[in-house]
Amino acid sequence: MINLPLGILALAVIGFALKPKVTRVVHKIDYMGFVLLTAALSAFVLATSLGGNTFPWFSVEIIGLVVLSLAAILTFIWVEARAAEPVLPLQLFRNNTFLVTNAVGFLVGMAMFGSITFLPLYLQIAKGISPTNSAFQLLPMMVGLIGASTLSGFVMSKTGRYKLLPMLASAVLFCGLLLLGMMQLDTPDWQIALYMFIVGLGIGPINSVGVTATQNAVPRELVGVATAGNTLFRQIGGSIGVSVFGAIFASGLARQLDGAMPSGGSAFNAQAIQALPEAVRAQVLEGFAAALHPVFLTAAGAAVIAFGLTFLLREIPLATTLRREPEAEIEAEENAAAAAVGA
Repeated sequence: MINLPLGILALAVIGFALKPKVTRVVHKIDYMGFVLLTAALSAFVLATSLGGNTFPWFSVEIIGLVVLSLAAILTFIWVEARAAEPVLPLQLFRNNTFLVTNAVGFLVGMAMFGSITFLPLYLQIAKGISPTNSAFQLLPMMVGLIGASTLSGFVMSKTGRYKLLPMLASAVLFCGLLLLGMMQLDTPDWQIALYMFIVGLGIGPINSVGVTATQNAVPRELVGVATAGNTLFRQIGGSIGVSVFGAIFASGLARQLDGAMPSGGSAFNAQAIQALPEAVRAQVLEGFAAALHPVFLTAAGAAVIAFGLTFLLREIPLATTLRREPEAEIEAEENAAAAAVGA
């Protein structure tokens, strides 16, 4: 409920403070592209969410969802190549910066949302923290994320360069996720907070650099859709990451517990675990911790791939391509016209 009043306040501020220059242009909305892209992403997320959980991975339902997703994305590409105003112009995928930053953002989105999803679960089960307090325990990650993002913006504005930032950030992210993957039930709270802070340090610069680098590399008329594309791929990575990591965790938990929970694991929560006999509770907690390790280690693997992809990024120094203010552009055009008349 807290998001609703904040959203209304933001809308009011924008409505009163932002005075855009209105230029009416008739556009053709790409309804077909929107529907196909939504269908492709929804089917794929459903397949990764239900596979290995509700349905076996090679069941008719999961295979059908994957085939539907592939068919929708291929049709989407065909439609976008012919659309007057495509919802996601294919020419963007010929841009090195857009392609690399989105691939990195996708992988980091997987790691980010996977961490945010499973860290509170670890704190609730292993440490006995309430759901509300477990959310507050994520503050070190948010502090690291916001601080590193702000610092990276300062570095980019001063140097005009950015390629080194995602390289270092993805390496830091790998280290943080690797540390999380080695957590045990008796890991001190301060160490967990430090690990989360390191993960935040790795995530922050990648998000901010991706947007800035993309806006710097694409034509002005594509800045909006390219920026939205950055967010889209990061969110897709997060959705798929949560689904995939959830499947990894559920499979590992079932293997580790092997029937230790009296109800077959259907009531797996802190209260149910505390009610178990001492010997069974210890076995369940150890199995829970062991099942979490592959989740964070898989996320660390995604960070390694992201690190490798950053080497493919072609840096376009910001100082040479920053967009001029409209007044400066008008003045430049007038000077050019005057020079042409004089000639």
